[in-house]
Amino acid sequence: MSSDDGPSLELFLRTDPVPAVESQQQEIHSRVAAVAEDVAVRYHPKRVAFDAERDIVARFEAVREWADSEGFSLSPFFEQREGYDPETGRVRELLVLPVLWLAVADGGTTRAAYPHVDDEVRTVSEAVSGLESTGRVATAAQTGSNR
Repeated sequence: MSSDDGPSLELFLRTDPVPAVESQQQEIHSRVAAVAEDVAVRYHPKRVAFDAERDIVARFEAVREWADSEGFSLSPFFEQREGYDPETGRVRELLVLPVLWLAVADGGTTRAAYPHVDDEVRTVSEAVSGLESTGRVATAAQTGSNR
């Protein structure tokens, strides 16, 4: 799958994971790379400040818009909260990101994101399994999960 052939994939990986999580990240990355030519891989820390990490926050906001429009939940995988920032000495609005997430976009519009919850939990691994078996990542409309 390339960006000329359809949706684009972005695989997000948390930096500095524990070894067991790092091996899971590597496995998913390898599986995606084996079946998709054009995958953007992005790295991020566990927490980002809403007023500092604009690229990752903007991508999260697009994913949140998609989830809201489909009636899906990103909780408990993505979490917004206030937290003390020792670098600035102040309380900031923080986004806590999962160790691994996948966003699917078409024409700049988010079409799917994993993990999320519709009637059940939809994992990154499930999305990658779909990609391996069909060459596509299922969107809500394709799975019939849309409410």
